[in-house]
Amino acid sequence: MTNEKLCTLIQEGQKEYLPDLWNQTKRFGSAQARKFFLSLGNLGGVELEDLLQSCWIALVQAVRYFNAEKGSFLTFYGYTLKNAFREAAGLRSSKRAPLCDCLSLDTPAGSDSDDTTLLDFVADPIDPIQELEGSVYLEQLHAALELALSQLSPDRAKHIRQRYYQRMSFRQIAQQEGIRWEIIRQQEETPFQKLRCSSCAALLRSFRYWDTEFNLYAGTSLTAWCSGFGSQPEKFAEYSMKPRERFK
Repeated sequence: MTNEKLCTLIQEGQKEYLPDLWNQTKRFGSAQARKFFLSLGNLGGVELEDLLQSCWIALVQAVRYFNAEKGSFLTFYGYTLKNAFREAAGLRSSKRAPLCDCLSLDTPAGSDSDDTTLLDFVADPIDPIQELEGSVYLEQLHAALELALSQLSPDRAKHIRQRYYQRMSFRQIAQQEGIRWEIIRQQEETPFQKLRCSSCAALLRSFRYWDTEFNLYAGTSLTAWCSGFGSQPEKFAEYSMKPRERFK
């Protein structure tokens, strides 16, 4: 039975002939899919299997709109195949699909004979060195804070830990102590003044000013270097050696 006759029967409601029409046109659809796949050149990241699956969708559309008086079924089926293939590749929309402008990470990074690909140059979102540096920094900062707090009375050191380690409010601390919260606030001023004049003041300031006033990436260009500004570590060292009166 011809393709046109099968299509007419299916359009009349005899859906059981659809598998027969599929089997008769399967080779034609596969050939068109391979031809279109080769013409893409990996555009859109479409695989051959995607196009082969689109053949069934194109066949259903061809059966729905085919008119036997206007030509052969395979000719019309070829049109619906092209539309289905272009749809799968993201070429029918006015908005270009991201895959149309992408490169595979398995693409060779250069023309050399080695096996280096673009994937080898993708930065790891988790930087173990940065995590290690952050962990060491926090350990050093905590040790410096504990050394400074050891110079205070146990009660004042306890209140400061509650306020800034445990994030407790004046009212929460006062409720535990059974006193008014204004007293806790007033008691906090004296320990801080003592820490500013203690032997640990310079150590604590090194953490404070490095974190808040120095941008590691500021002034690092060649122009800044040639202008005599120096590197950030050099500027920080000069800043740290200024007279202590600036902290008062």
